[in-house]
Amino acid sequence: MTFKNSTEYLRFIVQNDLHLVDVTGLKRFIAVRAADGHSVGPRVRGGDRLVEVPAAMLDDLLAQHYVADSGVNKNGNAVYRPTMDGQIRGHSTRTALRKIAEHVTANCDGFVTSGLALPSPSERDEIRGKILDLAVEIDRLAGDRERITHAEVEEPFAQLRGLGLSPPTHLVSAVAHAIEWEKRVPGATL
Repeated sequence: MTFKNSTEYLRFIVQNDLHLVDVTGLKRFIAVRAADGHSVGPRVRGGDRLVEVPAAMLDDLLAQHYVADSGVNKNGNAVYRPTMDGQIRGHSTRTALRKIAEHVTANCDGFVTSGLALPSPSERDEIRGKILDLAVEIDRLAGDRERITHAEVEEPFAQLRGLGLSPPTHLVSAVAHAIEWEKRVPGATL
């Protein structure tokens, strides 16, 4: 798997939940799963692969502040993770929407209400159900359609805010950035 430029690497890293690890100490970086941090390859189409990131590409990602040094892993290898800017620039509309749907599903009990009175258990269940329905709708938007518009995503986001739950700002920004990018680049779907 090869990439033409650092932007393609960034998209691959962000959209597959990866970070970079220098497993050799010689500035030969590979992309690995963020969750486990091991130097086993990420699960990508075609099976497990180690994806080497040339030092020049890493230098470019660092210069643009899309990844940042985040110390060393338990093996003493240098680790670089996507920054907030990298997350925003690296997501496609679909991957950001899927991340938002996952976040909403995982945090459906974390809504806030206004006023002194707490909602009754049945009211809490009703709000939670509406939030989960919106998570399904957002995930459906991330389907295999050619284009997604701002208007299509703003409605469920506004409904979520009305129910007291806001999606992560960096993912909302990633959606907006990707929609604009996909409008400007003919045939582009990230």
